[in-house]
Amino acid sequence: MVGLDNVVGYVNSVEGLDTKAVPPIQPSDVAQYPDALILDVRNKTEYQGGHIPGATQLHAGRIAWKQTELPKNRKIIVHCQSGARSSAAASYLGSEGYDVLEIAGGFENWAKAKPEQVEKGQG
Repeated sequence: MVGLDNVVGYVNSVEGLDTKAVPPIQPSDVAQYPDALILDVRNKTEYQGGHIPGATQLHAGRIAWKQTELPKNRKIIVHCQSGARSSAAASYLGSEGYDVLEIAGGFENWAKAKPEQVEKGQG
């Protein structure tokens, strides 16, 4: 894959590894976490096209380099467009000790459930 240089190993199975699932929540559950950081891991143009009010945009591919800018003392609710990128981002953050949840179905699910709560622009 592009960007993977000097690979020193890999695993064929997660059997025996310490794994922990990131709990998915529905858009209606987000209000239960008023102090959480809502982290939008889509790219800037996707974010500008529509996002959850108050969400912080940080592309999933940049999280490893920007994680020190994220709060460890607050819950982080991660989402992308449909869930693929956010599951990887949430798993990574969870492995680094962050308290993470993920919006099931991503922004697509949010926009269907709460169309009146979609902001556009800024980024």
